[in-house]
Amino acid sequence: MKKIKGCLQDDCIALKKKIVYRMDDNYCSKCGKSLYIVCKRCRKTVIDEKAESALCMRCQAEVEDKKQKRKDNAKKVGKATMGVATGVGSVASMAATIAFKKK
Repeated sequence: MKKIKGCLQDDCIALKKKIVYRMDDNYCSKCGKSLYIVCKRCRKTVIDEKAESALCMRCQAEVEDKKQKRKDNAKKVGKATMGVATGVGSVASMAATIAFKKK
């Protein structure tokens, strides 16, 4: 994700409307104050220019937590599916054995 700039002045309309600017812009078009690199998600926190992510630490942690929860849920569903498949497989093999013995 590309980084964005935003105005952090409390009384600026650009902050209230969450207006974003390109990285080559230096001043807010609404209030004239200098712009800062902000989080792409919450658009409030100042981000270090050298940081790799375009998200603040809090938003990045939330994203990582959601990823981990999705992985954990997928593992649970996978294990449940394997249990059902094993049960169905054993029932099918028993039915085949019974059918073979009847003949």
